Amino acid sequence: MKASATPEVPLDSISHDVDDGFAHRSSDIRNHSSVVKVLYENSGDERDILPHVVYVAREKRSKVDHHYKAGAMNVMARMSGLMTNSPFILNLDCDMFVNNSKVIQHAMCFFLDCKFERDCGFVQFPQLFYRSIKDDPFGSQMKIFLSTLARGMDGLQGAIYCGTGCFHRRKALYGVPPAADQYNNKDGRNFHNHAKVFHDLKTSSWSLEVLSNTFGPSSALAACAQTVMRDTQYIVHSSPSSAIDEALNVASCCYETNTAWGKEVGWMYGSTVEDVMTGFKIHCLGWHSVFCIPEQPAFLGTAPVNGPDSLVQMRRWVTGLLEIFLSKLCPFLGIDRDIMVRQRMVYAYLTLWGFLSVATFFYAILPALCLLTGKSFLPGISNPAFAIAVALFVSIYGFKLFEFLRIGGSIREWWNNQRMWLIQCLSPFLLATFDVLMKLLRVSETVFVVTPKGTGEEDDCCESDFTFDSSSLFIIPTTVLFINLAAIVSGSVIFVAGRYHIFRDKLFAEYFCSLWVMINLWPFVKGLVRKGKRGIPWNVVTKSAALALILCSSTWRQN
Repeated sequence: MKASATPEVPLDSISHDVDDGFAHRSSDIRNHSSVVKVLYENSGDERDILPHVVYVAREKRSKVDHHYKAGAMNVMARMSGLMTNSPFILNLDCDMFVNNSKVIQHAMCFFLDCKFERDCGFVQFPQLFYRSIKDDPFGSQMKIFLSTLARGMDGLQGAIYCGTGCFHRRKALYGVPPAADQYNNKDGRNFHNHAKVFHDLKTSSWSLEVLSNTFGPSSALAACAQTVMRDTQYIVHSSPSSAIDEALNVASCCYETNTAWGKEVGWMYGSTVEDVMTGFKIHCLGWHSVFCIPEQPAFLGTAPVNGPDSLVQMRRWVTGLLEIFLSKLCPFLGIDRDIMVRQRMVYAYLTLWGFLSVATFFYAILPALCLLTGKSFLPGISNPAFAIAVALFVSIYGFKLFEFLRIGGSIREWWNNQRMWLIQCLSPFLLATFDVLMKLLRVSETVFVVTPKGTGEEDDCCESDFTFDSSSLFIIPTTVLFINLAAIVSGSVIFVAGRYHIFRDKLFAEYFCSLWVMINLWPFVKGLVRKGKRGIPWNVVTKSAALALILCSSTWRQN
């Protein structure tokens, strides 16, 4: 076992105990040296059924950006390139496990049996959960996304990369377009001419000197990358232990300086959803992907088991998606990219999720504010246009209900996901949009927040009640709830006061919309009267009440 250190920071104390062999590092997780330890080495004997097992801790320094998960994955890509240089890589999160012993065979069937190399850049398996709560009360299991959108993308250029449960072709991760022989197809389609030109131009110049500028100063890594990019026979090291010295070098925090890692090679930097960004980059090179759904789930993991954790996860996702849209990899840019137009449209739909929050927020408070001021923007019951509004409402929610029933879901599960969609639009989506705006104005930087997955206690798995904390995530939904509660009281007073004709012909639609918003925010209604973790903290309540009062009073003054 060996470790490295930078000149500015002394090397951590190292244990030379033969039985242990690990470094006893300091408790500072942002300031430690790199550690590589071969725990088990496959000897090649037929009785040796286990693969190599290598422990890796990359170097981290407090003043050097480590790029979170994307940086860790790039270190692993370099390490595995040196130690085995295997043509395929499995990416699996620490909270997931293999549930199907034949999953590697399933993936290899797509990689090795595809007609053209471009047909399979990576194989994505669905992200399923074993610690799931009945009826998905927090909308974190993504059943509609996996059963509808991911399957639909499989009919285009392939599903998106979801960050886990995915087999990658190393060549695609290295930023290399598919082999040129695939363009001799007989169907007349020529989606990838740009990739072909790129391939022809670059192949002759893939010298070790040129590749060292791309992959870093390690000549050994450049040689392994050259083998991958030229489609020659793979060099597989017989002993990972022999590559430890070089592995420590590529795991250092400064190795990626002035290289293409995170820009053109490996997992992409610049977004908190490095998985979607990396998958989009691979698709832009002309690769296709495969969404594989075996009968027995390939991998199982854990999902957020309470409301706050679910909202934190969604905030990070939407922040990262907006970062992609506002980056050089925006789906609307790069007309010379080798990606289908319809595939671009799907990525554009995903990356624009955050902007839904702005429209949702105004539509959630507009009927209530109209009700409070006695004005109307929706047709009354006596107006023939009212039937059109009812038809739109029934068709939208009816279709969503049909989607859940079609995949075996329940009405309660549909309602939980419908309710959470509104809460997500008013909370993490809106805050994510604000975060990205602050980043554009250089006021602050976005932060990668690891999603909590519960405490592991059994009662967490059975907990279906919405819980709250003092996070800013709950201020906007509570504000919207206060405004709509005030509108409902105002409308009820108008009805009880005997002004039925005004209520019927002018304000009924607005009253119904306010009532519908309140029903969707029912967890917050219960949170106002509950105590403990199921109740909304008083600091959130007071801030929300003040904000609601400001919005209502400004509307009354204008009126």
